Amino acid sequence: MAKKSFKNKIEKHAKIGLKNNGDSESNDGLSLPAPSLSFGGAIQAKLDDGHDLTSVDFKGDKDLEACFDGEKIIGIGSSGSSVLKIQKKLLDLGYQLPKYGADGVFGSETKTAIVAFQTANGLAPDGVIGKSTIGQLDSAKSSKPDSPKPEPKPGPEPPKPEPNPGPEPPKPEPKPDNSLTVEKAKEQIQNAASGWGTDENSIYDAIRRCNSRSGLSSDPHLMELIRDELSGGDLWKALFLLQYGDEANFPKAINKILDAASGWGTDENAIYKALEELTDPEKEQFKNMPYLWELLEDELNSEELQKAFSKVVGGYDYSAALQKHQKNIDDTKKVLEEMKVGSTKEKNTADWLDSSRTGGAKNILHIMTKTHDGTARANHFGHKDNKDAYVGNKDEFPNNTGYEESIDSKRNIDFIQRRTGGLHSGKHIWLFEPINNSSKMLLVHEVQHDADRHDDEPGHDKPAGSPEESINRYKSEFRAYWQDGRYDSTSDTDKPSPDDGWQNKRQKEIFDGMIRSGLYQHVADNFKKNEKVKGTPYKDIVKGYGSPEGVNLENSPRIDDFYLQLKNCNKKHSKFDENPLQKLKTLTENLNETDKIFINSIKAKSLQNLMKSNLDINPLEVITKIIGDGTKPTWV
Repeated sequence: MAKKSFKNKIEKHAKIGLKNNGDSESNDGLSLPAPSLSFGGAIQAKLDDGHDLTSVDFKGDKDLEACFDGEKIIGIGSSGSSVLKIQKKLLDLGYQLPKYGADGVFGSETKTAIVAFQTANGLAPDGVIGKSTIGQLDSAKSSKPDSPKPEPKPGPEPPKPEPNPGPEPPKPEPKPDNSLTVEKAKEQIQNAASGWGTDENSIYDAIRRCNSRSGLSSDPHLMELIRDELSGGDLWKALFLLQYGDEANFPKAINKILDAASGWGTDENAIYKALEELTDPEKEQFKNMPYLWELLEDELNSEELQKAFSKVVGGYDYSAALQKHQKNIDDTKKVLEEMKVGSTKEKNTADWLDSSRTGGAKNILHIMTKTHDGTARANHFGHKDNKDAYVGNKDEFPNNTGYEESIDSKRNIDFIQRRTGGLHSGKHIWLFEPINNSSKMLLVHEVQHDADRHDDEPGHDKPAGSPEESINRYKSEFRAYWQDGRYDSTSDTDKPSPDDGWQNKRQKEIFDGMIRSGLYQHVADNFKKNEKVKGTPYKDIVKGYGSPEGVNLENSPRIDDFYLQLKNCNKKHSKFDENPLQKLKTLTENLNETDKIFINSIKAKSLQNLMKSNLDINPLEVITKIIGDGTKPTWV
């Protein structure tokens, strides 16, 4: 048996919890009550106890009687004659099981039909068979007639009326567009993940109907939400829907592998067989399916994984992992080249990370790639807290530093929490398993954290999570989200509603997205408590921050050089033939036109104030005239 993520499946049920008297309710992640799920052993049902099922469909079935007595739950992963009876009853009532029919296996198709029945009958739509649901099914009447009615005998045909041409029948109305924008699809996914349970079908529906699936997959926080809410077959289905749009477009082998990975165990032989049936062109296609390999890495242990890889690439071994790392590096280099001819923020970000510029790169970029035995190696060294082994953290980008094949080696290896997206800390930026359609956005976002020098702002050194520190961090994240482009389509002028205190829809959408992601609990906590920061309520500061301002919103390495040198100046310095003013003047002359436009804008107010506080009158006039192309700016 494979090292299946069985624990994750149990924990997911525990997150939902179960009532002792039947169907599920929130249990806040606590352990399941003893009678909730049965994995073997004696059944507690008592027949003829005055509380028995009465329909011919279910009467006398011990498992179903146990459900009716509140002593058992039947759900995903269950199988046998009791499940078969439930499926037949659902079909009899008119609920569809189009793919598998009544096969005696409780899968996602059966769960969908149960949810539909529960919804139609006013029950909690939890998709499992507990006391309330089996009782309602037991009393439900078939939608089929008891006996066929006799056909009426044909009589003489009535005379046909003369044709009477009338007005043309109305043309059918065009079918309404059922697609969702990226923002609407995100909203539906976030709603499906909220509350006491996860509505997997609503997540699938949002992905299918979204008019830009790449817009979903390029949002790392949304992807983290999907990965956090779904597990096993539910997660893989969502990821393949992101890739293919609809189940009908899945390659046949994908459907077979999904079937093999569903339920409470993994059928490794079925996976091997599906991979063996691939044609050579399909094998080439499968080599570039990251979600497929992620599925296999999660479902199979190291030995089984290598066997599976050998069916496609002749053995996914040490050398193949090194090739994958090199490809991640090459892809990122290509992205940075594209950014050099992109928007101002993209050009500046590429310059910021260019190690060949004078003074070198502003941030050290690391491309992190999982090793061929990532989870197994992490477990081998005692990292059982959802970590993987990654390579790529030892040298400045670009690099292809390798690692040793042996699972006993830690050379050039870092054990890191499994994640997608990027991370910034100090002078370092990490990209994890880069995805081309999101790499640009992630790079702009992570560089923004350093470029805006928020760590120089008041409050950054206060205790983590305190109102002062939280506001500082909130403004930094808010600026990064505003600048990275993911919210460009949201209005930054229209108010979300008349009197709610928010300045514009874009501001509100960024705040809501941060809270929904679950990654900014410090913001949610302080917003709820609404404590004061220097006499101003926390909520008022957040709502009043309608658009970002800061030292360097454009990620310009030239503005950053200027800012860092300006920090070395004070009003005692007056001679431009001596440092620090001599170097400051040179760096001012190095600013390009977009740099100067930003420095003269209202968004650069903090940088303008720093110039006025650190420079005496004459040096200030010289520096600001260079920035104003010979004219002293009005803000001076």
